[in-house]
Amino acid sequence: MAIPSPGCSKPPPAAIAGTLLNETMRWEEPGLPAVDRRVLTYVPTAGKESAPMPLVLVFHGWGGGPHLYHEKFTFGKLAEEAGFLAVYPEGLSDVHGAWYPKRSWNTGDTTVEKIDAPTEVCDPKEVTAKGVCYQSCIIKYGKCKKCSWTTCYDDFAFIMKLLDDVEKRYCIDLSSVFAYGCSNGGVFAHALARKAPGKFKAIAAGCGAKPHRGYETNFTAGGEPVSMVLFQGGEDWTIPAKTPKPHARWWDGYIYASDTAVRKAYKDYNKCSNQGPRPFVQPPHVHSQQMSCTEYGYDCAENSKVVECEFRGGHDLVLGLGANEIMDGPELAWNFFCEQAQLRENCRMRQYVKGADPLSADAGFSMMGLRLPMILAFASVLCLLNLLLLWAHRRSMRCGHFSPVQTREEVEESPPAALGCKTTSPVGASEQP
Repeated sequence: MAIPSPGCSKPPPAAIAGTLLNETMRWEEPGLPAVDRRVLTYVPTAGKESAPMPLVLVFHGWGGGPHLYHEKFTFGKLAEEAGFLAVYPEGLSDVHGAWYPKRSWNTGDTTVEKIDAPTEVCDPKEVTAKGVCYQSCIIKYGKCKKCSWTTCYDDFAFIMKLLDDVEKRYCIDLSSVFAYGCSNGGVFAHALARKAPGKFKAIAAGCGAKPHRGYETNFTAGGEPVSMVLFQGGEDWTIPAKTPKPHARWWDGYIYASDTAVRKAYKDYNKCSNQGPRPFVQPPHVHSQQMSCTEYGYDCAENSKVVECEFRGGHDLVLGLGANEIMDGPELAWNFFCEQAQLRENCRMRQYVKGADPLSADAGFSMMGLRLPMILAFASVLCLLNLLLLWAHRRSMRCGHFSPVQTREEVEESPPAALGCKTTSPVGASEQP
C-alpha cells in the first residue's frame, strides 16, 4: 500500500510534467564554504495526477554528471514509461585547478586511511599515482589522506535534506523510494542503504560498485530490510569482482569488498534463510543476452532479495536495448525495484517495439538484428580509439589515480565494454570508484 508524502496534499505541478528541471539547492555545513548543489528532476507525464509516484535517485559516477544518465543512459525514457519521479543529484568537484570536473560522492569510506578506518582502503605499495585532493578535505583534516579520492562534504546529510525537500514538493510514495548508482555513485547507494535503510526499499549498484573492504557490513542496527541488485562486469578492471592479486598490472591499488562479501553482508542484514542460490529470471521485455542474474538471497525478512547480475563487459552500465529503446541495466534495475515494492502496474512497460508483442522473446532479436552491423562497426572503431588512448596513456604523466587521457566517466560510459570488447588499463581504468 502506498504511503503518500506531504506533497500529496498540494495540487500536482502539472505545468512541469515532462520537463527536465535544472535547479540548485544551497548547501551549508559547519566549517566548510557554502555551495550551490545542482539537482535535475524529471516529472513524468505518464503518472496518475492524484496517485503517489515512486521515486528513484540516480547517482552518477566519479567525474561524471547527471545529464548523461537522463539522456544517454535512458533513465528519462524509463521514468516516463514507468511513471516514477527521477531525481539526479550532482556530486561536488571542489578541486582547484582541475582541467575537467572531478565530481564525486563522499561515501564515508572514500576519505579515510587505516588510522581511523576498520581496514585500509588502498594498498600504498600498489597505488599507482597520487590520489585527488579536494579542498573540503584539506579544510576538514588539514591535509588529504593518502587513500582519499572524493570530496569531504557530508553528502549523506545533503541527500537526506534533498529527500525531505522532494517529498514536500511532489506527491511521492514513501514506501517506494529507490537509489541507483554507477561506480562511485553505486558505492554511495550502498552507503545510503547502510545508513538509512528505512528510507530506501531497494538499491541497484551498477558498474560493479561495491564498498571498500571492511565497510560492507556497517549497516544501521535494527534498520528495515533493503533489497540490493549488483551489476558486475566480467571484465571490470576498476572495481573487479574479487580483490586483485598483488602487483596485477592493471590494478590501481584501491581495495573493494568482493562481490561474495557484499552479497553475504546483505543476506545477513536482511536475515535471509535460504541455503543455496537460484536463477533470477529477467523480465521478458529485458532478456539481455549479455547478462545472467542469480538470486543469492530470497527467503529474507519482508520479502527482501539479494541479486547479482553478471554481464559481458567492463566498468560500465549494461547498455543492451532488449526489446525496446531503454537500456537493459536501468530497466532491469527498475523492474527489481517495483517488484520489491509490489508495484505491479508499474513493472510492465507500455512502449515496446512497434508492431511487436511486448512479451515476445523475438521482439528484442528482431530489433537487435537490424542494429547488429551498426553496433559491431561502432564498437570496432571505439575499441581502436581505446587502444590508441591506452598507448598515449603509457607515454603520459598520471593525473591523480586515473589516466589523464581517459577520464573516469569516459571509461564508465564506454560502449565497447558493454558490447564485449575487452578494455584494459595499466591503472585499472579511469573511473576507479
